[in-house]
Amino acid sequence: MYNLDDHLKPWLEDFQKFETDFKPKATDYEDIAFKILYEAAVELYSSILQSGATRTVKAILTRSLIECYADIFSIFKNNNPTKQAKKYVKYAEKLNRLFNYQAKEYVSARDKGQVTTRGFELARKYQACWNGMDVTTRVNSIDNGRHIIGYYEFFSLFAHVNPSRRLYLKYFDEPVIARYHSYIMLIALQALVSRDSVPDKYLNSFLEIANDYSADYLRTDTAPKYPDTP
Repeated sequence: MYNLDDHLKPWLEDFQKFETDFKPKATDYEDIAFKILYEAAVELYSSILQSGATRTVKAILTRSLIECYADIFSIFKNNNPTKQAKKYVKYAEKLNRLFNYQAKEYVSARDKGQVTTRGFELARKYQACWNGMDVTTRVNSIDNGRHIIGYYEFFSLFAHVNPSRRLYLKYFDEPVIARYHSYIMLIALQALVSRDSVPDKYLNSFLEIANDYSADYLRTDTAPKYPDTP
């Protein structure tokens, strides 16, 4: 497999410097959307790789990574990506303000010994996706979505305590999780490298990682198959 420590981390550090100097205009919605999604995808993927993360945590993070991919697809594969990116950025700004406020409220209540979930109840009104579609619909609209939705549903099993989750944990061990998140990172990379927003100097590294994951996935895939049937 591609050695992440030797190849991915060095240019991630370089990319962080690029982001520090990256000052898009307020109307550069595509660039801003790419920056948000790229940072989220890298943070999720790096967290998945942590050896101390439990299977359930990895499942939750991988499920979120699939959602990032769904957002990438919904914005940049659309006939009007600028319009879609603007909707996404406005939604992200709204959530950021909401959770910043509620996080402070929650910490204040916690410090007073008054911890409740009430501080986050306002978020319920923002549960609808930024483009009016729920997560399942978003994921299912991706090319080959009927296959990808299977991955999303599979990881949902690990994120909730129920009989199905126990069944999967009985028959599938840690290496299966590793193969799943490798595949999801591959499709996220494929979406990211299709955009002009990615500096040219990073494209070769992106493609090298993606090609290696693709080859490894074909060799080692033991995932349950979800046929492309209506």
